[in-house]
Amino acid sequence: MPVLQPPKPLISGLYAIVDPDFCGERDCLSVTREILEAGVSLLQVRIKGRSSRDARVIAQAICDLKHTFSFTVWVVTVGNDAPWPVLNET
Repeated sequence: MPVLQPPKPLISGLYAIVDPDFCGERDCLSVTREILEAGVSLLQVRIKGRSSRDARVIAQAICDLKHTFSFTVWVVTVGNDAPWPVLNET
């Protein structure tokens, strides 16, 4: 009789969500940098209630951290939680 193997996990490592509205007095980019320094490999960025321009600036700044850290980022933008595919990079 074959032995069933558990499925491979879809996500490995640490997963974190960063939302500029929940960073308090701290700068969102600083919070994100600390999260990545802790070893997060998958980062979801939630940006709500901001203009499209402001959301794009925040998202791009976080994506630029990919030059320093190895992580996958998923950006969820203003409105209906529709992601920006151009910023969802590994």
